[in-house]
Amino acid sequence: MANGVPGMTLSSQTKEYVYVDVEDVLEGNDPTASPISFAFVQGDTEPDSWASGSWVTVNGAYKARSLIDLAKGTYKVWVKLDVSPESVVRMVGTIRIT
Repeated sequence: MANGVPGMTLSSQTKEYVYVDVEDVLEGNDPTASPISFAFVQGDTEPDSWASGSWVTVNGAYKARSLIDLAKGTYKVWVKLDVSPESVVRMVGTIRIT
């Protein structure tokens, strides 16, 4: 289980969940009814396609997660959280696949 994202390095042989803490966006609210999406982007562009993520609770904290199976390279990790009336899009870190 890969926890957190900023500056992670993983093997190209891995297929595992990446977990992202989104507590600062939630302000203590339960997000599990709200859609969460992930994008893994190489380079300096913003995402143009999104993959659905899911929610889990880890030690009482809500975490967003996405199952990854990426080729070698460095990816910026983006999350999109739709909490009406907001749609929050943030770059939350990078993952290096070796």
